[in-house]
Amino acid sequence: MDKGLLFIKIMILILFIAGLLTGLAIGSNKDPVCYYQGRDIFIKAEHSPILIKEKINAVITAYNTVPEQTWGDPCISASGDNICGMSNVVACPRSIPLGTWVMIDEDYYLCLDRLALKYDYRFDISFDKDIQGAKEFGKQYKEVIILQ
Repeated sequence: MDKGLLFIKIMILILFIAGLLTGLAIGSNKDPVCYYQGRDIFIKAEHSPILIKEKINAVITAYNTVPEQTWGDPCISASGDNICGMSNVVACPRSIPLGTWVMIDEDYYLCLDRLALKYDYRFDISFDKDIQGAKEFGKQYKEVIILQ
C-alpha cells in the first residue's frame, strides 16, 4: 500500500476520533460529578455513575440545629461532624449507615445524624437555624433514594 495513502487514512481516523470525542464533550453536561460550595458537598447525577442502592417511601420531617430540638450540642451530629451552616444534612434511620448519601425530591443529603429511637423510621432534614422553613416543610411522605 502506498505510504501517502496510508498516512491519509490514519489522519482521517485520528480526525474522526477527535471529532467524536469533542462531540461527546460538547453534548454532555459539563458540571462535575461532585462539587463543593462553602461547607456543603453536592453531587450532580444526570451524567454521573451514581448507583442506587434502594428506593423507599418514608416520612420526611425537618429539624433545626437549636438546643430545644436536639440532644447535646446542636451543631454536633451523631457522626461527630459540625453540621451548623450546612444545608444538605439529614438524620436517617439507624438501618442506614452514617455517611450515606440519599436523594429526596432530586436534592442530595448526607446522612450525618440520627433521630430519637421512637422516630427511627423517619428521615429528618436539617434546616439549620431556619425554624420557620422547618415548620413550613412539616411532615411529608416522599420517595427516598438511598445511594451507594
